[in-house]
Amino acid sequence: MAEMRYDLSERLFALRRLLTGHRRSGIFLDATAVLAIVDQLKHFSFMAQKLEHEIGRYRWNEARAQHLAAEAQPATPVQPAGNVAPFTSPRGRS
Repeated sequence: MAEMRYDLSERLFALRRLLTGHRRSGIFLDATAVLAIVDQLKHFSFMAQKLEHEIGRYRWNEARAQHLAAEAQPATPVQPAGNVAPFTSPRGRS
């Protein structure tokens, strides 16, 4: 997956540069060119989906690790407030 980290954005920027040159004059695309662009967009969609899945797995694993770490920590004992006195038995401590 690391080899694809910037591949999607680079390809999108390249397509944008290609089309930006025609923003004032317009462009005519024949059926072959339209099919080529549609094919590229389909490929870009698959690449984006792979990246989304990788991010989702990373986030899930991070959340799970944090949850397990929180469960592993012992609970801190609750200290009584100032108006609470310890209970003593009339017979003394046992």
